[in-house]
Amino acid sequence: MTNARSWRGAKDTAEREGKELVFHDLDTGEYGACSRSQTFGSFKGGLFIEHRCICMPAKLTADELEEKERVFLEDNPDFNEAVMKRPFIFESKGQKRHNALQIYR
Repeated sequence: MTNARSWRGAKDTAEREGKELVFHDLDTGEYGACSRSQTFGSFKGGLFIEHRCICMPAKLTADELEEKERVFLEDNPDFNEAVMKRPFIFESKGQKRHNALQIYR
């Protein structure tokens, strides 16, 4: 996985690597391309801590990606605050899901 510094760089990476999604990892500041099954996080004291990520389809323009992220963060200020820095894992129909928010509008 190659990391980028912006949504535009993430789109370039997605095109180069043939990935369908782009992401912004809010805990590391990295952008990049990923698949639907990829998880984001790091180990701390032997525990895997999920990162807060925003994932969107790579087919959107960089301007659309920036606008959707801006609107989401304005509408959901708690997503970007310390309260969300704890591990956030939830299950749906027996499948573990991570805290990468996927916006498909």
